[in-house]
Amino acid sequence: MILYGQSKARILISDKEKTPISSGLKIEFLLQLSDKRRIFQRKTIESKDIASPTTIDFPIDNLKPGDYDLVSSIYSREGKILRQEKYHFKMPQRPWWFRSKIGMTDDVIPPWTPLNIEKKSMGRSSLAIECLQRVYEFGPLPMINHIEAAQKEILAEPIRFMARISGKDALWENASTQLKKQTPSSVHLLQMAYGKGMHVNVDLNMEYDGAIKVELNLNPSECVQLEQFLLRIPLKTEYARYLYFFPSTWPGNIKNASTVPSHDVTGPFLPYFWIGDDERGLAWFAESDEGWIHEDPNKAIVFTRENGQVVINIYFIRKSVKIGPKEKLQKLSYSFGLQATPVKPITTTVWDYRISHITQNAFGNVRLKVPDIALDQLAQAGVKTIVFHEHWTDIESYYETSHGDDLRNLIKRCHERGMQFLLYFGFLISDMAVEWPYLGNECTVGLVPQGYTPWNYPPQPIQNAYRVCYKSVWQDCLAAGIDKVMEEYDCDGVYLDGCQYVWDCNNLKHGCGYYRPDGTISTTYPIWAVRQLMKRIYKIVKSHKPNGQVNVHSSSCNVIPTLGWATSYWDGEQFNYIKNAVPVTEVISLEMFRTEFMGKSLGIPAEFLLTGAFHFKEALAITLLHDVPIRPVGINENLGLMSSLWQLRDRFETTKADWLPYFQNADYVKIEPGGCFASLYRHPQNGILVFLSNLSNQEMAVKARFDFERLGISGIIRAVDGLSGYPIAMNDDILQIVLLKLGWKAVWLKK
Repeated sequence: MILYGQSKARILISDKEKTPISSGLKIEFLLQLSDKRRIFQRKTIESKDIASPTTIDFPIDNLKPGDYDLVSSIYSREGKILRQEKYHFKMPQRPWWFRSKIGMTDDVIPPWTPLNIEKKSMGRSSLAIECLQRVYEFGPLPMINHIEAAQKEILAEPIRFMARISGKDALWENASTQLKKQTPSSVHLLQMAYGKGMHVNVDLNMEYDGAIKVELNLNPSECVQLEQFLLRIPLKTEYARYLYFFPSTWPGNIKNASTVPSHDVTGPFLPYFWIGDDERGLAWFAESDEGWIHEDPNKAIVFTRENGQVVINIYFIRKSVKIGPKEKLQKLSYSFGLQATPVKPITTTVWDYRISHITQNAFGNVRLKVPDIALDQLAQAGVKTIVFHEHWTDIESYYETSHGDDLRNLIKRCHERGMQFLLYFGFLISDMAVEWPYLGNECTVGLVPQGYTPWNYPPQPIQNAYRVCYKSVWQDCLAAGIDKVMEEYDCDGVYLDGCQYVWDCNNLKHGCGYYRPDGTISTTYPIWAVRQLMKRIYKIVKSHKPNGQVNVHSSSCNVIPTLGWATSYWDGEQFNYIKNAVPVTEVISLEMFRTEFMGKSLGIPAEFLLTGAFHFKEALAITLLHDVPIRPVGINENLGLMSSLWQLRDRFETTKADWLPYFQNADYVKIEPGGCFASLYRHPQNGILVFLSNLSNQEMAVKARFDFERLGISGIIRAVDGLSGYPIAMNDDILQIVLLKLGWKAVWLKK
């Protein structure tokens, strides 16, 4: 086979009966021009040490476009050709973007700051590495002694490796942590320890956004019976309220965001989970369970409560195995990552970006010729960002368009009205792309391409579009394509439809997947490759436009090492399995919303994506309590409602106000009855802006009693409807309003 993306020609030596090739034979491999005028490479091997199957790779980096043959010949001891096979292939012109390094940099990109290391000596020496809003402290023992996130220590005890060897718990000795390399953007540490015949070597590479890649090697110095080996993460209960994991069951009943259960939860390998509270958290992630050994794979990860702590036990080994220098199993290696959140401070929110979407059917069959009157209406409503869907190009999620003049003109007209313009890029590769014939199957998710056959979304022509894995060379295409489009058309960033998504992939052609012991191919989750892509895109956008946006449609994949490079995320499409609108609270609990849809604990501004599952105004009853907007699509009453909310926030100056959410304002306001809630904004001059919501299943007379002294307001207080300006009756410190089921009201309390 020819792996154009990896620049390899690969020959597979395979016997159908899976028996060794006869000893004493010579096998010759040639890479030559089809006209035989020139042999580029020749490899000759003896068959005695070859077992079936075996692969032979030829590099093809330096081949010019043309026709080539791979020739395999098996010679007898006398030099007679016993068998010969020829494989013909064409070497195409490499695309302009091939092996592009655009966006790859060791520079620290704002708002992140250079890593800072402080050496401490408190009984035993340690290293504290500070990144934006977080501090990780490492002592002599692997792994991490302390993690401070958003000014709070979140670990109840150090994160440690634990082992049970020959019936006894291992006690790690001769432990050390060495600083191997430090730059402003990364720190490399080497940790070592020894216990009961087992050497533990841990390579830690930390990047400036706080992501740590851990490469673990277990090397026994003697034969040992290894019964358990695990990573123990003990968290303080007060900072371990919510649990989020990936992947979810989309489409279907979404259950991957909730409070941490009060009982023990045992489950199989997960590539990602996050545990935290409303302001901070800790993520653990791994690309695969390769090398994990279990009696029961469904007992690989355990969430439990011990002595007032929330503890996560990640079992790499939970089955007794013999390991040693002379054993079949001589060593074990594992890779995983850790990252505390929030990854960055939220200084600009989606309330500031004020995004509206232009989809395929907006304004009739106009494609990119959006009428000036429509742009005027959007701008007058307060829209500051236009997201333009994939129909700006005929080829799905591609960098070229035959509508360049119209696109350039549309972007110019948006800029004249003070609106930024983001272009769509997504998770698919189209068979209309010129690169598809020779790169397509090498770049798709899975050995068998998966996707939309056909992709039929007018005005784009009918085509086939497949899920693309960004561990493949297509990552370079997307990164270079975004750079090209931003340079050519002056757009202000990108809307990424699932580009941060970490597909489970077993396409060995680009390095995903691995062979299980039984010979089957397991999928892997290319987190580090997708992270690299997202980091590149962020760098590219910010290089062109310092105020540019990387807006990510993340629905059900809030994997922080990849999503952390977004300027905002749009989440909620996973509920599109609900075909008839239902009350939003039947599907999304307050705890679920705070876990996944609020964004503050991650350090990324959030926006809710409304599907047909919920009514727009009813959904606002829950989103407004969490300071999260809903994106309006098109020019309609939903845009009008959001416009009124934008104007209200401007008049009140919410950017200069303190936010007091319903789950942190019990000292300031009491709400009756149950099922009703209020979140407040407190401004030093403009008073209090209250969002009251009735999340119960019936109409309620809601009573709010305010403590104005604690709120810092004195004198006569009057209440007005925040949207209409009409006065609302108040009895001293009590406000009483009748709200419909899933009704809400914005009330401005003024001096």
